[in-house]
Amino acid sequence: MKRPDKQAALERQQRFSCIDAKLFPEDDPEVLKMVNEGATLGCFQLESPLMRGTLRKMHIERLEDFPVAIAIIRPGAAHRGKRDEYIKRRAGLEPTDYLHPCLEPVLKETYGVPVFQEQIMLIAREAAGFTLTQADGLRRAMTKERQDVDLVRSLQRQFIEGALQKGLSHKSAHEIWQYIFEFTGFGFNKGHASTYGILAYQTAYLKCHHPVEFMTAVLNNPGAFYSNAVYIEECRRMGIAILPPDVNYSDILFTIENQQIRVGLYPIFELTVDTQKKIIAERKKKPFKNLYDFIKRTRAGQKETEHLIQCGAFGSIHPSEPLLLMKTLSYFESGCNKAKAEYLTQGITATPYSKQQRIVEELDLLGFSVTAHPLTLYEKIIPWNQMVSSTEIDRYKDKKINFTGWYVTNRKHKTKAGELMVFLTLEDLRGTCDIVFFPKVFARHWEILQGLGPYTIKGKVQSRMKGEANLIAEKVYKWMSPRAVVSRNLTDL
Repeated sequence: MKRPDKQAALERQQRFSCIDAKLFPEDDPEVLKMVNEGATLGCFQLESPLMRGTLRKMHIERLEDFPVAIAIIRPGAAHRGKRDEYIKRRAGLEPTDYLHPCLEPVLKETYGVPVFQEQIMLIAREAAGFTLTQADGLRRAMTKERQDVDLVRSLQRQFIEGALQKGLSHKSAHEIWQYIFEFTGFGFNKGHASTYGILAYQTAYLKCHHPVEFMTAVLNNPGAFYSNAVYIEECRRMGIAILPPDVNYSDILFTIENQQIRVGLYPIFELTVDTQKKIIAERKKKPFKNLYDFIKRTRAGQKETEHLIQCGAFGSIHPSEPLLLMKTLSYFESGCNKAKAEYLTQGITATPYSKQQRIVEELDLLGFSVTAHPLTLYEKIIPWNQMVSSTEIDRYKDKKINFTGWYVTNRKHKTKAGELMVFLTLEDLRGTCDIVFFPKVFARHWEILQGLGPYTIKGKVQSRMKGEANLIAEKVYKWMSPRAVVSRNLTDL
């Protein structure tokens, strides 16, 4: 296997280390197209299921729309359907109206829907005669984390009195107060949202125009929104090849190798930091030529060596993982005697791991699969012709379907009645699907919903507008584990 071109790698590093994000062109059509498709996994503030659904519905047209998209999904702005109300009005599907005519100058730019905290402050000024200082005091007093009930009641009286003096009816005054009370503690100010919006656009630009470099950085980010398994599959969908870890080529982190991404050493289960560093240091002197050379120079333990072999990290040394594992066992069992280990394993041939075995070992030792999506293990087991793919769910509005996917993430929520409901995200080979488990359904299936799956969900498609579709779960079936699939296939041979 050819080593990465060090000069080319250095040139890439120099080229991208001096990127000035301020010089990115605004409103790049390719970036906007990617964002409006919801293909924003890895992009700052744009990758949650809710955010990606919002982007698909909102149809962003320019940089100035990013702060609105980021702010509109916050609990205050989205309260009681305000997010969907904004999107429908923006698309011309609903007329723009105002709770009171005095709110039009403040809310005109956001179609009559309050999006930013500053708008709430201006409403207090226009509706109740508050000074901006008083309005800011109102905003701070109503922040959820430090809400002072007595102070809020005092401000409410002041607001109602001021609104009456401005000529509003008692009913209108109370309606507007409730309107801003529901928003203030859970919203973004425009400066905050604008900063986030610029960063969001910049990361989307990088993903769009420098995908390999960007996704490598995402995979190396320990504080990412999703696990690396999700980003590995996103790379696959983007056409970026993922190379397995290799003792002769991998760095500690993920790296770029001929416009492909090489898995680093750090994800490997139970491979210590000291051993990782020793591998890199020794390899700089000269490549590892065989198993014994590697063990002698790195002083890696038996378990570490076995894990490296099982996840494919000895691919540049020997093609057969089973044979290397036998040699490793013999070597350590014979007191690290190379001659004895070779004698015990002489004449033995062993077939390399199959594609299915590689996937299982990678899942166990890396937490993700390099070889292929885990669902490929179920090609002959799951009746895919009876499933709807993630990209076609929109077409089945109000219909019952079956969807099968691999676990991505979940979010729990307590209803007003104190019952637990769950928002689950599953992934098939084409993308993700968001599934809603209402309390009664979740209570019936919570014991099944353990682990990565895969799961088949039977439910009804809910889609309130184009670009948003989720599945209201009714029944769940969990398929056998990946290792059980491989064991069954081996038994059938």
